[in-house]
Amino acid sequence: MDLIGRILVARPIIQDPYFKKSVVLIYEQNDHTAGLVLNKPGTMTFTDVAIQKGMTCAPEGNVTIYNGGPVNQNALVVLHTNEWNSQNTLVVDNKCSVSSDGLMIHKISSGNIPNGFRVFTGASIWRKGQLEHEINLNHWLITDFSTRDIFDIDRREQWDTAVSKAAKQMIDRLFH
Repeated sequence: MDLIGRILVARPIIQDPYFKKSVVLIYEQNDHTAGLVLNKPGTMTFTDVAIQKGMTCAPEGNVTIYNGGPVNQNALVVLHTNEWNSQNTLVVDNKCSVSSDGLMIHKISSGNIPNGFRVFTGASIWRKGQLEHEINLNHWLITDFSTRDIFDIDRREQWDTAVSKAAKQMIDRLFH
């Protein structure tokens, strides 16, 4: 099952604090599946990170850093629109890309900002077959999101939006 660029929506059965009411964008699928939780803000801001790296400038609005998942929480990842890139950019699909290198911090700090972006620490990683098993147990709904849904919808509304989209897509498939 190809999930790259798709959205996983946690069903209420999931009580794990990382994934309860989570909206996860899948960005990589090979011997494992990797994604980013879009709607769980962390306690740090991009300004905090920029200052730690010795940079004095930061993007306007003091950008929130989200908890992308429980794996490798020291890693910083930027999910962004495709018109922007850095040294280590992985194109996910026609909507977005993922970058994870030191240059991206400098670029954003100096005002070179993508049209849409979110910054994350950590990622959500499933070993081969693990996520498919969870999907078969009905832990996740699968849906699609637009660029606006990914970057512009307030994180408090993303889960409800994702549930509605998944339900509509399911009904559309049943009656078409």
